[in-house]
Amino acid sequence: MIQLLDKITISKYIAKGMMGTIYIATDKEGNKYAYKIGKILPREVKKSLKSEYWRENDFAENLANKYPDQFMYLYDSKIENNCTHTQNFSGFDFTMNDLPSAQQTYYKKLAKSPYCSIKLWSLIDGDLKSLLRKNKLSAKEFYDIYIQIVYIVYLMNKAGYFHNDFHPGNIGYVKTKEKTIDILGYKIPTYGYLIKAIDFGLVLHDKYPMSKSDREKYENDNDLLTVVNRLSINLENKDSIKVNGKKLGVEKWWNSDKKISKEEKEKLKKYLPNHKLNKDNTKFLYKKLSKLFEYKDAKTAEGIAPKFLIPLDKILYVIKNIYEPKKVLLHLIKNR
Repeated sequence: MIQLLDKITISKYIAKGMMGTIYIATDKEGNKYAYKIGKILPREVKKSLKSEYWRENDFAENLANKYPDQFMYLYDSKIENNCTHTQNFSGFDFTMNDLPSAQQTYYKKLAKSPYCSIKLWSLIDGDLKSLLRKNKLSAKEFYDIYIQIVYIVYLMNKAGYFHNDFHPGNIGYVKTKEKTIDILGYKIPTYGYLIKAIDFGLVLHDKYPMSKSDREKYENDNDLLTVVNRLSINLENKDSIKVNGKKLGVEKWWNSDKKISKEEKEKLKKYLPNHKLNKDNTKFLYKKLSKLFEYKDAKTAEGIAPKFLIPLDKILYVIKNIYEPKKVLLHLIKNR
């Protein structure tokens, strides 16, 4: 059977990641797609939900392709035998030697594999990381884009999926002429951007066979945890702040360890979700809550109070209700 992948022409290079390289592909009618190719291990060839290749297809079939305004659309996929593709690992902000030995071994095995995953996706125009880095969005615009982001989390959560890698680089956008988008019956301004989740290689679902660590993650983590971590303050620009008179890069400060006293924990406890937390997530949220209030009182290098990406009271609401995406979504919409 002839597939769409057999009727396209591959042209311009777009981007690459650790697991694949993306090019522009065009069919005979002039429609353009994102063509992604990357090596897979021999054990992944046989159809099984143990494999990221087949999990990604499952996610596309059961969720992503049903909501093309919120997710990249998968048009076609195949596994190629005797594949000569070579993944280029140059140009990253780390080298292969910086990775743990187990990861190095894994990528070396991939390089020797004769099999490739090839998938044809819808195109995006860019990602949220680049918008944040360029400070392209006003506070008002970002708030409504944040609503689109939480809507995506809600859709995944409702269907039992956990994206598991939902950072700004995996949140894409497509430019649109539509002024608004319908979310739970509410018209939300787009400001020219439809926000879409991309890169589903690490997605988890209860029906997937999982390792002990993935099962722990699936049962205790949540994509809103990542949203709080990566989209409370702008970590993509190079701003500095002054904390207790010391100048620090915002991202380095945000991710640095911090000891929290019993007294501070007692003050922060009321902001934690009512949902039972495991030890790791309790520690994580205490740390982020402490940092948020520290950030509130900090100054930039120029002596100006830094700005949250969305208001602090909204961030605190997200944290309090982090296991209830629909409740968070409705709160954000009704309090625009």
